[in-house]
Amino acid sequence: MISIVIPVYNTEEYIRECIESVKRQTYKEYECLIIDDGSKDNSIEVIADLIEGDERFKIIHKENSGLADTRNFGKDRCKGDYIFFLDSDDYISDDLLEKAYLTVRNEDADIGTFAMKYHYHDHDDIYDPYTKKITSFKEDPSVIFTNNSANDKIYKKSFLEDKKFIKGMWYEDLAVIPVWLARANKIVHIDDVYYYYRQREGSISHTADKRLFDIYIALRNIQSELKLDKAMMADFYNTHALLANTLKIAGFSDKKTRIRYYKENIDHLNKAFPEWYAYLKDEGMKRRILYYLLYKGHYQILDRLLKHS
Repeated sequence: MISIVIPVYNTEEYIRECIESVKRQTYKEYECLIIDDGSKDNSIEVIADLIEGDERFKIIHKENSGLADTRNFGKDRCKGDYIFFLDSDDYISDDLLEKAYLTVRNEDADIGTFAMKYHYHDHDDIYDPYTKKITSFKEDPSVIFTNNSANDKIYKKSFLEDKKFIKGMWYEDLAVIPVWLARANKIVHIDDVYYYYRQREGSISHTADKRLFDIYIALRNIQSELKLDKAMMADFYNTHALLANTLKIAGFSDKKTRIRYYKENIDHLNKAFPEWYAYLKDEGMKRRILYYLLYKGHYQILDRLLKHS
């Protein structure tokens, strides 16, 4: 049996599509734990109407404590042999549970992965980085650089027994998923099923907030747990702290805020991984120019280039 954990906090606008995608699953042997993280809107009322009479679904209420702690709370109450985390503003393809469960069970894998579709209001972008059907960190260390989301995966419950998300920070997935991938004895990829990750304004990735720099806490946790060499850590720092954070900052509406955050991000990066510039890969002229401007502190020029690109 699969246990589905759905943390819910103020997603009334999207929760119906999420729950209905679970109810449509071709695999019926599951329990669905809906963890109300202190919602203040009508999310739980909507859910209650949708699941009435279906004993596979259970609503559990708790005080608000954030996504990481709510996932841990749900995980510790799961009865299934495998666990799947579904965010309440996302949804899944109808045969995801069936194909995922059969594949991980037959292969006796600790983790099963599948493609993620980034769902925008007018289109989908597929993110499917897994190139091997079956792998492990020992066989292919690059597996830890694949998608760091907790949601495009299914986990053997026994594998997760001693593992938790880190409470009280952004980037709770990045902090632990590479570590879990490294410690899995076997990882198997499931083809032709999708996790639909909704892209919406007001989410972490679109909000100006100092917790953007929690990404350095996440990266320190990876290094502390895995003791990676500098080349591998450079890939994490330059992909997430340098490139991803810079592009997020470029999306802020206020120019003064953007300039301040560009500088603060590079200050964090220089302190956490001083050699970052030496480990940059050849990624094309435009990106090399952007990185050079960041390295030299030319944030005004950088901002003009990014806002007009």
